[in-house]
Amino acid sequence: MKIDSNISFPSTGCTLDGIYVPCDMAYRVLNQGAAVQCPENDCGPRAFTMRAADGQRIPFLTTPFQAFANGVSGHFLPSELGGSPQSQADWYLLQVSLAASGVTPNQLATGDFNLHFTAPQNPSPGTIQDLRKSIYDDQELLAKINSCLKKLLGKNFNKVGEQTLANAPKIDARLSSNQIAAKFNMSAGPYATGAGHVGGTYGTIFIGKEWFSNPTDWTVNGRGGQPGRTPLQNAYVHELGNIASYRASRGTTYGLFGVKGATDEDSGYALQACVFNESINMKTP
Repeated sequence: MKIDSNISFPSTGCTLDGIYVPCDMAYRVLNQGAAVQCPENDCGPRAFTMRAADGQRIPFLTTPFQAFANGVSGHFLPSELGGSPQSQADWYLLQVSLAASGVTPNQLATGDFNLHFTAPQNPSPGTIQDLRKSIYDDQELLAKINSCLKKLLGKNFNKVGEQTLANAPKIDARLSSNQIAAKFNMSAGPYATGAGHVGGTYGTIFIGKEWFSNPTDWTVNGRGGQPGRTPLQNAYVHELGNIASYRASRGTTYGLFGVKGATDEDSGYALQACVFNESINMKTP
């Protein structure tokens, strides 16, 4: 998926996969890591020149920015030069998978130009236990979560306590996003939602099964120097913040330490921004 609006000026409109959508929806999908923002916020095609066998230089335009379910994103050759964009993405992923070194952003060089693609680090979906371990076995990440909760909750931190595997929320990935929406009377299917009143003392994080089983959502990526994480890790931290708010407020609110005027005012977004060193996106007056 892609977002190709000017993120600093939501009033100009947002598009997701080329379709205009409410900006709050686009921001939420982006904040949860389930969308890819176009490079420099420009989703249009790129102009390149290639050299034919006789030496003639031939100008052409790439496709607009595209992102595929296999985790590859970028600007692709037009079909008459390189086959369909999907086949190019599949080819590129195959080359990366066969590489002896680790998976990093790479280039596909053709003639006199370079097309830049980004490929996933782990193209296989995992289990609920894998997601738990990726959070609670990562001591640096866990320390940052607790540090941010202490900062955001202040004196209320003692009502929640240090986060460990022992007091972790349950994870439920059995329902689709639409089924989660129906269960909690939401207007649209979420990527994930934290329910502090479900599953016992520590609540439950519900994740849409279509996302949980998608290899792309187990792919580590970073944004502009921010710590790398998968969309599922991002969503878990986000919803952990919402549940922490619910517990600290004794079940009265999910917005205890949310940022007023932000594109997402819940506490989860505030924790996510703190943990992953993000700037808070604010609504335009």
